[in-house]
Amino acid sequence: MPVRQNLAFVNCNVIDGDIDSEVIQDAVILVRNRVEDEGKAGRIEAVAGKEDVEIPPGYRVIDLEGKYVMPGLINAHAHLIGSGKPRNTRTPAARRRLAEFLGTRVGRAIALKWIRQNARNALHAGVTTVRTVGDPHAYSIPIRREVEDGRMIGPRILAAGKIIASSGGHGADFLAYVADSPWEARKAVRKAIQDGADFIKIASTGGVSDSERIGEAGRPEMTLEEISAACDEAHRAGLKVASHVHSTFGVREALLGGVDTVEHGADLNDDLIRLFKNNPRSLMGYSALVPTLSVIINVTDHDTRYTRFTPVQYENGTIIRDRMINAFRKGLEGGVKIGVGNDAGVVLTPHYDVWKELLHFVEYGNMTPRQAIFHATKCNAEILGIDNVTGTIKAGKSADFVVLEEDPTENLALLSKPSMVVVFGHVIENPTVRRVREVDAASHGESKSMGCVNRSPSGVTHPPRMKNPVL
Repeated sequence: MPVRQNLAFVNCNVIDGDIDSEVIQDAVILVRNRVEDEGKAGRIEAVAGKEDVEIPPGYRVIDLEGKYVMPGLINAHAHLIGSGKPRNTRTPAARRRLAEFLGTRVGRAIALKWIRQNARNALHAGVTTVRTVGDPHAYSIPIRREVEDGRMIGPRILAAGKIIASSGGHGADFLAYVADSPWEARKAVRKAIQDGADFIKIASTGGVSDSERIGEAGRPEMTLEEISAACDEAHRAGLKVASHVHSTFGVREALLGGVDTVEHGADLNDDLIRLFKNNPRSLMGYSALVPTLSVIINVTDHDTRYTRFTPVQYENGTIIRDRMINAFRKGLEGGVKIGVGNDAGVVLTPHYDVWKELLHFVEYGNMTPRQAIFHATKCNAEILGIDNVTGTIKAGKSADFVVLEEDPTENLALLSKPSMVVVFGHVIENPTVRRVREVDAASHGESKSMGCVNRSPSGVTHPPRMKNPVL
């Protein structure tokens, strides 16, 4: 590895990530890269107005010419195995075939290549931390180690590896350790920890992308006893638990079981909001919501010829969309801690479009751009338990930030093209992303906002609805 230089970023305007902080104008950011303890390299040494910072000799000076600097985005819900490209994996048999192929030597090499490319795409889009919430064969974990060891310049990765699901449950045929009792749930958690997981992901209800009957998305799959066992075992090891949830009943059981984050969500009532805010069984004493609005809007705004969803999956998506948006609004109004994650890697949701989730926060949550940025940086870091390391531009924190041409609190679209990205003190000048052709084709094709009416193929017979679908 080449010797890294100490850096001084000058002539910039700093948004440090605190919700109430004023912009530090004409600022200097010192980054210490040359230290005896390699683990402390890439830390911010000082950040203040130029009159309050003296640049030590030997520092490389980078003139940012009046640009704006803000903390790197944190994506709290992603799947690094996917790029956002729609794939023909909408049937159990197709998913099993893909999982089997990825388990081969050739498949492993291809999967690791995909994950590296998707991590690079996220980083070049200004995402300096990614929580990847389920990848087959735990392949995200060796890539995390490559980043940690300095063999790859990439975003900070928090990896769940394989998720935990019940037989026939969401992700069971592709991503999961299968557990059908409390003790099997504990065993699965132990396997994930042995793999090197940073946190545990469970699927406690059915999902949209692998649903086969209308109403299946949100159906309770793991029992409360299984959820509780998984949470207890993870918490004994100091690991947080994230749970995929698509129904109000599922939210209740997930919270009672002690999950630390509810992913996606569903309609909330006052009792659930109180339990989010004061959850004695969670690791931190509260639970957070990560609503992932982008993915559900993407798959319901586009014709199934773009998403490759079945008619059943499309209809389930339209049902879940309202639940997720309502959960976000009610949670925000009730003071629930809300994280930002766009479900990157899933159909039509690429790793370089995390900034669009902030647009949804502004639209559906009546937020200011500054508030949305806070949720995607400092608030996310707090939810993930890494706020002592990243999420703000402060002395002692990791040098993880993006440089933008103008003030992003005035225009969030500036986040779509950062002029520079810094991660762990590494500088990426003129970052570029590799766009996903199929995503671009969908964005230029028919969509709800462009007058698309028939988004699901006509003339298709639907399978029978589930009895008493969970609301």
